Order: sequence, then C-alpha cells, then structure tokens
Amino acid sequence: MPHQKVGLHNGKILIACRTFVHIFTLRTNAKLSQEKLAEKLGVSHRHLGDLERGSSNGSVKILIDIAEYFHVSMDYLLLGRDPSRDQFQNELQAAIDHLEKIKGLL
Repeated sequence: MPHQKVGLHNGKILIACRTFVHIFTLRTNAKLSQEKLAEKLGVSHRHLGDLERGSSNGSVKILIDIAEYFHVSMDYLLLGRDPSRDQFQNELQAAIDHLEKIKGLL
C-alpha cells in the first residue's frame, strides 16, 4: 500500500488515499450496517457514509472512537499498518536469521 499523507487542520484529520476504506472494511467484517455503527458511535449514518467514501474528513474524536470500537490502533485505521503484525514479522525474521547462523556453524 502506498504511503498516505496525514495532516491536521482545525481539529480535523486530513487524509489522502484509502484511509477510510479501513472503516468500511472493519464495519462490513463486523456485519454492521452504517446505521447501526453510526448509532453506536453517536454520529449520523450520513456522516459515517461520507467518512467511508472519503468525502468528509473525520475529527480526531470520531477516528479515536472508531479505533476503540473495533479494537484497532490508529496506525491501522489511518495508515493500514498493524503494529502487532509488524512486530511478529520482525521477530520471525530474527528467528530465521538466528537459524541461518546456526546452520552456518554446522
């Protein structure tokens, strides 16, 4: 996934690329309608739909609320990065490197 540009302007997070695809994916994977998720977040379904389409920038508060609701990091929500997956990949690579060193000693 290409790097995304994230900025802050008047308390709104301005995001380029596919950030809000993550909201749609999280919502649909949880089998929630826009109306149901909007109700749980205390926003209108129209606003949530605008966020999912990227036609509206979200406030910091709504993005935090969404991340907390789905138990994901802001890194994932904004950038598509999963820190736990990155950590796992790093640990796995370290183990592979260690095994390669041992193999070289045999």
